[in-house]
Amino acid sequence: MSSNDIIGLLEIIGFFIVWFGIGIGISFPFTALIKKFPKLFTILNLPITLYPYGYMISIAVMLIFDSEDAGLIPFIVFLVLHPLVLAALIANFRSMKAVKPKSIATLNMVNKLVQIPAYIFHFIVGLCGAVMSIWGIGFFLFAIIIDIISIVISGTFSLAATIALYKQKKISLPLAIFAAIASYIYCIDVVAVIVVKVASSKADKVIEV
Repeated sequence: MSSNDIIGLLEIIGFFIVWFGIGIGISFPFTALIKKFPKLFTILNLPITLYPYGYMISIAVMLIFDSEDAGLIPFIVFLVLHPLVLAALIANFRSMKAVKPKSIATLNMVNKLVQIPAYIFHFIVGLCGAVMSIWGIGFFLFAIIIDIISIVISGTFSLAATIALYKQKKISLPLAIFAAIASYIYCIDVVAVIVVKVASSKADKVIEV
């Protein structure tokens, strides 16, 4: 490895350290806002809910305008969106106990359901890339990477939601364990959030009675 390669590697590592630092820094005001204004919970988690669509829209814009400057749009989305997602995830683990269980279970389910069309789109893009020549490898890898990142992000939100609902005694321990694991598995994750939503709603009705 040459000195230029080492310098390049250090620059990449430095970039991600700064990126994580920004995300962690933003998480503090996010946490404070959710604790003080629980109704902002859904709004502050929009970066998580709409994450896969950020790339879809940015790439569509890039293709429409087809210029050298337009090629920077996905990179700008990467710079802006990821720190906000990281901040929201950290804030959720710190402050979700201040949010009503109904709101937690609902957004947990909405996150997964809203992202289904994006997963289908990425699957189609990946499939097209797979059947194309060597030029399609980029599309195939892009689709896989974005899908994996998306399910890790939404799965981590579901993990925080599951922990919060269990601590609030809205779901049982076996269901919490199942949901925590299933949150990171394609298709099963959707089933898990719906089951958690139903169980949480039933617990609320029992309390009301």
